[in-house]
Amino acid sequence: MKKAVRITLLPALSLIFMLIFASNARAATNEVSLTYQVYFSESGWSSEVNNGDICYTTSETDKAEAIRIIVKDKNSSTIDGFLTSKGQMQTYGWLSKVSNGGICGIAGDGRRLEAINISLNDNYASKYDIYYRVNISSFGWTGWAIGGTDCGSMGLAEKISGIQIVLNNKSEQAPGEIVAGYRSYATYPLISYRRYSVEDGWSESIKDSKILSDDKMQEIKKLDFDLVVGTEHVENNLLVKTFESGIGWSEFYAASGEVGCEEKNIQTIALKLSDEYSAKYDIYYRVYVKDMGWLSWTKNGEYAGTSGMSKPILNLQVKIIEKGAETPETKGDAYVNEGCEPIISYSAHVAGCGWLHCVGDGDVAGTTGKSIRMEAFILNIQSDSGESLNEMVECKAHVASNGWLGNVKGGNVTGTTGQSKRLEGFQISLKGELAEEYSIYYRAYIGKMGWLSWTCDGKTAGTTGYATAIEAIQIKLIPKNENPPVSDSSLPACYEKSKDLSVKYQAHVGTYGWLGQVTEGKTAGTTGQSKRLEALKINLVNDNGEGGITYRSHLASYGWIGWSSNGNMTGTTGQARRMEAIEIKLTGELAKKYDIYYRIHSQTYGWLGWACNGEKAGTTGLSKRAEAIEIKILPKGFTPPEYTRTCYVSYQNIGIDVSSHNGKINWGKIKSGGVVDFAMIRCGYRGYTKGTIVTDSTCEYNIKNALANGLKVGLYFYSTATSEAEAIEEALKTIEIAKKYRITYPIVYDYEYIDVQYDSQGTLYRTWGTTKTQRSNYAIAFLKTIKKAGYRSMMYGCSYDLKNKWETDRILKETGCELWEANYGSNVPTTKINTYTINKNMSGYEYDIYQFTSSGIILDAMDSAYVDVNVTFKNY
Repeated sequence: MKKAVRITLLPALSLIFMLIFASNARAATNEVSLTYQVYFSESGWSSEVNNGDICYTTSETDKAEAIRIIVKDKNSSTIDGFLTSKGQMQTYGWLSKVSNGGICGIAGDGRRLEAINISLNDNYASKYDIYYRVNISSFGWTGWAIGGTDCGSMGLAEKISGIQIVLNNKSEQAPGEIVAGYRSYATYPLISYRRYSVEDGWSESIKDSKILSDDKMQEIKKLDFDLVVGTEHVENNLLVKTFESGIGWSEFYAASGEVGCEEKNIQTIALKLSDEYSAKYDIYYRVYVKDMGWLSWTKNGEYAGTSGMSKPILNLQVKIIEKGAETPETKGDAYVNEGCEPIISYSAHVAGCGWLHCVGDGDVAGTTGKSIRMEAFILNIQSDSGESLNEMVECKAHVASNGWLGNVKGGNVTGTTGQSKRLEGFQISLKGELAEEYSIYYRAYIGKMGWLSWTCDGKTAGTTGYATAIEAIQIKLIPKNENPPVSDSSLPACYEKSKDLSVKYQAHVGTYGWLGQVTEGKTAGTTGQSKRLEALKINLVNDNGEGGITYRSHLASYGWIGWSSNGNMTGTTGQARRMEAIEIKLTGELAKKYDIYYRIHSQTYGWLGWACNGEKAGTTGLSKRAEAIEIKILPKGFTPPEYTRTCYVSYQNIGIDVSSHNGKINWGKIKSGGVVDFAMIRCGYRGYTKGTIVTDSTCEYNIKNALANGLKVGLYFYSTATSEAEAIEEALKTIEIAKKYRITYPIVYDYEYIDVQYDSQGTLYRTWGTTKTQRSNYAIAFLKTIKKAGYRSMMYGCSYDLKNKWETDRILKETGCELWEANYGSNVPTTKINTYTINKNMSGYEYDIYQFTSSGIILDAMDSAYVDVNVTFKNY
């Protein structure tokens, strides 16, 4: 285990192999024969070659100018109308089509033939297929094109040095993969780079597939890459990783600036394209190493160069090749490592992406911050001499619905592919001599929690029993006498449901008495039987003495009773008294590490939403019995059981929303009427056309007098923002006003899109033409600013707009805001009526405040005749 490792890549198709293939190609049929010849600028017309043979020049300066294709019948007569061909010429572009036997291109003109297109005429296309490909000077052989498609390049100033054509019966297979064989300046990514050396400074720009002349080779200190598509410089789509003297390995990062530093030299490099380009192209590269010369070509994130040998890179060659096209020969070593440690590499299988590129010791495999599950990984370990050590490695995966799978050796798939099952946890162990000298460390990235701590040598990383996906992993091999990696997380390495904190609980139900005890997430009580929940006992499992659980219930006639804890009863037995609501919370250190979720199945309402950590769940003031309960405990940061907001329903609170349009308001009369509990007050707006922010002229009067008369107050801002910056400006203006008063109801973003372009004066509405995504971005900016200031944030919209004009799901998810929905048509209640119902969820979203009419009448209380009326079941 103290020898050098040499990673050797398998050879690709070479010209010799292609010639062997061509010489053995059979004729398409006994009925017709195909021959062709190419006019080269230096050697003139080549000899005729047969179907499937290659017509090729080995001269670096020679170029194809024209081609003649002839199809004959079995009597050796040219078949008129069998095919047509056309050529794209330097300067001239595409020329007119020529028929069977005609010259495609311009022989002797001196201009290069850059692309060809060959088509079979209708009478023959039903019986035959024609395939062709060309060798482009900088790119090599393209993939195979099929009849009627372009093959070659445009705008790249590249010459053709070889052509191959195959005519087949319909029943015969294609000669190779059919790909887009046409490379356009406008769409094909081209790479160039500059290299920096102490002696020569920055070199000139070196284009795709070219190299700096040998007489200028110096130690490369820095590199500067440029990826271009058409006229656009494409940033962040080329990733680079380097091994530098005295620094070691970098991570992969976007090569959008200088790579390396002047004080060090680059000894190994790896390049890969972003997902946007890697699906269609491969990036190949090779390096010239001091005292070793040119190493082999390698590709797509694999290493090129040396490590542990102090040998700098002196030269570099890079080319981007379309998948399916001919690749450079990869015979020999691309990377040589003479370090003293085994080499570890691994790759991740990710949902929707498949296998990602292989990464090295300690690199990130998978994705972070994208909420994309990992499904499997493959781990390989080699000795310094390149010998596989996979027999001394065992991996084990915990997979969704399957649980723990069996152990697999290194080099095999750990997890599943093609089954859409998330990887939840994993273990890695070393065996034999490897285990005596090394420990293997690893950790998992879990959704919103981020990186968990490092663990090692057969312990579990990730989660089990929580239905939570791993999104990325890191693995490191560390000698026994060296320090382990430092965990930058306060989180453990693994959450195992069977070992973590959990809950058990028991329900007392009317006529049934005490039912059996249930565990985590199960239903205690009954549903669909109209049986009241009367009492509960709740206890913890695996609390490790770090805290306890406390809870209290709301009972008919009694209201909220005192707190119970740790298995003691809350509620009553033998009194036929219904339980209506409950609060539950953890205590001690447990409250810092875990969240407790619970929900109530309530008379009339069914299952309400999940409450958390002491929130009220159920109903009060409505005489509704609680019928069942479910309880779950999750580690801090885990995704809640469901996305929902209504966990508790109390008596109805009726409110009005007002602005300067409502004139002078007598808040004393509104309060004495006994109907209105809260007011949503417009604090400001932005103009429809000029965009000036204006404070509502009655804002402060309304806030002061509503509060003075015992009403609770929320604020809303009427927005016409056309940028996120403007939305934030509106939020800050609203916060400035809110800070002066006790605002307990939410602060609301009110943006009502206008579906006309001009106002009555012919002036353009400033919000005209904004897209759903843009408007949603403005809302998110406003709401996040409000929430950051410590206020409840809320989105306003009518049912139709919430479904059609906004990305409402995204807004709710990204901001955690509440919802104020408008849908008119309900009558206005004049008194508190607990059974009063309105048309709920017209938008498909669960609201927190519902505006059900714009025609409420509160006599003599305000100048305007009508007012908007709202209802909420929350007590803000």
